[in-house]
Formats: sequence, C-alpha cells, structure tokens
Amino acid sequence: MTRYGSPLRALVVVAVLLSAALPCAAADPAELLPADTYAYVGWTRLLSAESAEFRILEQLAAGAESRAGSDNRAARMAAIGKFGLLLARFPGALGLFGSPAELLGDTPPAWALVIDAGGEAQKLAELATHFAGQAAAPGEMGSATIAGLTFATVEDKDDGVRFVWGAAEGKFIVAMRDAAVERVIDRARGTVGPLSGGAALSQVRKRVGAAAPEFELFIDLSITIDVLRKTIQEDAGDMRAVIDAAIRELGANEMRSIYFASGSAGGRPSATTFIECSARGGLASLWRQKPIADADFRMVPSDAYWMQVSNLDLQAAWKETQRILEEIAPDVLAGIEGAMAGMRQVLGLSITDQILPAIGDTWTLYDAPAHGGALFTGMVLAFEARDREAVDALLTRLVDIAKPFAAQEQVELRLSRTQYGPHEIRYVLIGGGPSPFAPAWAFIGDRCIMGFFPQSVAAALRQADPKTAGPCILDRPGVRDTLASLPQNAVAVGYCDSQAIERLIYPIAVPVHTFAMSALAEYGLNCDLGMLAPLPDRLAKLSDRIAVSAFTDQGYIGVSVGDMPLLSHAISIGVTLFCGGVAMEYREAAAREGDGDHDAGGDEDDADADDETRARPAVDGRRGWPGASRTVAQTHMTVCESAPTEPQAPARGDWRKAAPFVINARALALGAPKFGAYSRTWI
Repeated sequence: MTRYGSPLRALVVVAVLLSAALPCAAADPAELLPADTYAYVGWTRLLSAESAEFRILEQLAAGAESRAGSDNRAARMAAIGKFGLLLARFPGALGLFGSPAELLGDTPPAWALVIDAGGEAQKLAELATHFAGQAAAPGEMGSATIAGLTFATVEDKDDGVRFVWGAAEGKFIVAMRDAAVERVIDRARGTVGPLSGGAALSQVRKRVGAAAPEFELFIDLSITIDVLRKTIQEDAGDMRAVIDAAIRELGANEMRSIYFASGSAGGRPSATTFIECSARGGLASLWRQKPIADADFRMVPSDAYWMQVSNLDLQAAWKETQRILEEIAPDVLAGIEGAMAGMRQVLGLSITDQILPAIGDTWTLYDAPAHGGALFTGMVLAFEARDREAVDALLTRLVDIAKPFAAQEQVELRLSRTQYGPHEIRYVLIGGGPSPFAPAWAFIGDRCIMGFFPQSVAAALRQADPKTAGPCILDRPGVRDTLASLPQNAVAVGYCDSQAIERLIYPIAVPVHTFAMSALAEYGLNCDLGMLAPLPDRLAKLSDRIAVSAFTDQGYIGVSVGDMPLLSHAISIGVTLFCGGVAMEYREAAAREGDGDHDAGGDEDDADADDETRARPAVDGRRGWPGASRTVAQTHMTVCESAPTEPQAPARGDWRKAAPFVINARALALGAPKFGAYSRTWI
C-alpha cells in the first residue's frame, strides 16, 4: 500500500492525537465500541481549549484561512486545520475486534476509529474523502454499502486490504475491513452491547475506582497473549515447549488485562495503571515486595525537589530468576553461573553469596536544595547495607579494577577520603582531564549513601543522622494526607515538588520556547510568545505530584496525582526538535531531488516551476518559493497531495532559502523521517 497506506494511517494518527480537546455530552467513550473489543483507547478530553497546543492549532488554521487567497495548497492547509479543530470538539475511541481464530488468520485485524461527532459526522466524512482522493491512484477509490449505508473506500487489490470511512448514526468512522464498520454500526444502533457493559472492563473500572476518565486504555491480555503465543509457535519448531514454559513460569498466562486511565481528582491531574494478575511468581515477584514504612522516608528532607523510594529484594529476585531458568533454559543458567564464578575471581567477592546478601531491599533516590545541585546533579542514592564491609569492599574493588583502563586514556583515578563530622566520606578524584564529578559514598547506620560529589553526600548524611536531621518529606503539608488517600501497602512511592522544579526549568524553557517560535516565524507563522504563561501564573496552577505502586490480590496498581512540569516542557521541546529534524530532512531531500532533475535534463519541468514561481504574489518584497520571509499562504502544506509542479529546489547550504516545514506523510505515519521516493507526498 505504498501509495495510500501512509496518508490514511497519517489521517488516523491525526484523528487520535487531536480528538476530544473539549468535553462532550457522551461521558463514556467505551459506549462507542461493541463488547467484543479486545483492545481499546478512548478519550473525552486530551487537550484543554485553554492549552497552548490547542491555541497554536487554532492560530495556524485561522492564519492559513485568512492568507490563503487563491493559493489552493494554502487553502487545503486551512481546511486541515479546521478538520483538526473539528475533531477536537468530540470524544472518540479506537478499538480492535476479533476472536483469537480471526486474529490468527491471514487477514489483518479489524479496527475502527469512532468520533462521536453528532451532526458534524457527515462533514468529517466528506473532508476525509476529499483528502484521501488526492492520495489514491485512479481506480483505487470506491464505495461500499455496509448495513444499508454508503461508505467511501480505498483498496489495495494486491494485498486485499481495504480502508473504509464514512458517517453513521452521528458517528464518523474510519476502519479497516467492513466487519469493523458493521460492528460499530450495530453498537450505534443498540443491537449489540457496549464495551463499557462487558464484564472485563466494568470489573477493572470498579476495582480501581475509575470515575469519568478523560483518557482510557484497556487491553484484554487473555486474548492478546494467547494470540502472541500461537503466532510465535507457528515458526518455533522444537522451541514450542520452551515458549509454553516461559509464558507459564513468567506468569504471563495469569495476566488478564492492562488498564490505564487519566483525568483529574480533586482538581489535580491523576493517572491510574492496573495490571490484573493472579500470579505470585515470575514477573509478579518484582512487584510483591515488602511495603514501604514511614522510617524509609526519614532520609528525605521536606523541601526535596523529588524522590523515589522503592523496595526491591535483589537476592530474592535472583533466586526467582534461577528458578525460572532452571525450568525453561538450564543451559543459559549454567552459563550465567559460570560467568558469576569468573567475576568472583575478579572482584574477590561472590555476587550470590556475599554481595547480594549484603544489600537490602530499600532504595531511595532523591535531590534537595541542601545538596547544592541543579535538579539532578545533587541527587543521591541511599540503599540498605546489611553488611557495610562487603559493600565498601565491592565499591573499592570496582575503583581498583577501573584504574588500569582509565590509565590507558591518561586518566588517573585517585581514591580519597574526607571527614564530615563523625562520618567518613570516600570519593574518587578523576585526574588527567577536567571532570565535573567526583563519585562519593559513605555509610550511616544501615544505609550506604552515594552521590556525584562528596558535598551532596555530606548534606544527605546530615539529614540521615538523627542528631542533625530536619523535617522529612512526610512533614511537608499535604504529603501524608495524599498518601493516605492512595493505595496502601505501597512498594514504591514517588514525589515531585512541581513548583520548585518549574522554578528551575522556567529560565531554560523561556529561551528555548522563544527560539522555537522564532524559527516558526521564519516561515511566516504568526506565533504568540504569550502562550507560555508568566512564571507566577504557571506556579499558581501547579500541585505537587505523588505516585504510589502497590500489589494486591487482584494485581498491580499504580496511582499518581499532581503535575509534572518537567514532562510538559520536555514534550514541547521534543515536538520542536522533531519538526526541525523533519524540516532538515526535507530540505536535504528537496535539494537532492532538484539536482537529480537537473541531471536528467528536466528543462521543461524547470520552466514550469519558474512560471509558477513568477505567478505567485510577492511577500515582504520577495517573490516565489525561495523567499526567506513567508506568509502561511506560501508554506504550501497540504494533505497527501502529489504536487502537479515541483517548487524549485533551494541551493545547498542556504537554509534561509529552504522549503518550509513540510512533513512527509510516510514519515508521520511511521514515526521516522523517510523521504527519498516519497518526497512528492506532502502533509
């Protein structure tokens, strides 16, 4: 499906990413899909109408429409923006259907994207038909009558795969296979029950207490794992028994479902993850740990930037690994044990008999202002040391082993000591070249504390010592109450001081945000720098984030409440870098294609391109495609359009005369910037 598979997949991706920015009357997206859906993603709101992302989309659509004029490509860009905003008004769901027998067949699984658009469903269907018609080759577009309604289709006759879309019962539907459309229509007409009424999803929702989530994911693992097992076994040959044993010993066959929901709780963002599992061993043994006690928080000061406290018994994990390997791969176990015996000769310590028993099961990773770092550089790791002599011997031996390798690079590792009150701190000074770090460690009570600097370790020792300790994280207002409202007997607890982290990130985020907007302005997009709110406004909306993980008789559950400013900034920066990378890839591809056209003697094409360039209106005193300053009308972003005439390729090395942000449909659909033969297909 090289001609239209990517554009239609891109259309699905756009629909999934942009849908449901605003709440709608349909409170439960699972009502849109039939009960036999085995994998489902639903949403009532992914983006707020007040969010910067929504406002950017709104600006792009409005700007493109106002400046399009007679430029058909810019007009299509405006239509795409409107299409995205239209989708963003409605809730939706994406589901996969079928029994194990159907899924193991030669035909692709049936899936459907359903947008609850009401009276706008037909408009969405017409727009989708318009866009798809530009990408499909002659004869590939068609129509089909399904459940008495007419749907548009595009089909790869070689592969026998057909995409179907249209409107039915107030729903905009995009699907693969007619059977998926029939299932969705039957659900819309009420002839089959909804997914929300099915036993699996309703039981999971009840167990986790999910109430009106804005985003939801559900996968029935009893079907998925069975299909994966049978699929692998088809080509496994003599390994079939091993695969069955691996699934059984890992406990995968006792995992029933995966569920994720996000929304808000008490005015704070919240998220819940639940893995329904009755297994005791295998992967589940990683979750079945000793609950965290209040004493495990005492090392973390009340003003910590962030922390992660977890219980993980390494010795028990190794014993469970041995048990599993004995059942499914005894030869592999023998090889691992042989390697460990060799490591004993190198380390002078037995990993299984001395090191693992010397290390306890409580691990605390955190950073605080007293450590003198910036967000991460001051972080320390504190873990339970049941045998401090064995742990110290291990760390010292690792330094000794590294010394000759460092010396080969003219680097000297010098193990030194310093005293902080009654505590001795050991650290590694890295000589022979400037190094900003000096890894350090120290012991206090039954804890070993490690950090990048002796200063951060010393500050952590001060908090860990009962004689000099200040208030701990449990003394911070709201922390203890929030923990009491979350699942109990947690084996892992995370915390983030969202306001403190925002204060650290904001001075970096502002210039990065401004740089990105400046880059977009180069292409004539009128971007509003005010979309990044002032620091006081952002701080007023942030709440501390607390997350817990626990294991119950029903399975694993993880719940978090509060904001993550670092993640939101990272997403914004990541999107900017992605767009920049795609633009760079396109510019290079356009330059290569331009050179190829000249080499092939494409004089007629060049003349046509010159005529088209001369016909375009001047912008800011510049004319044609290569102008360094453009309006949206000249960015020529269209959906899946095979351009009738190619713009003249810019000169190599002149980024200011490069083509604007043009994203290849195949790159968008597959998540990778693949251009080459597809450089004439735009989105």
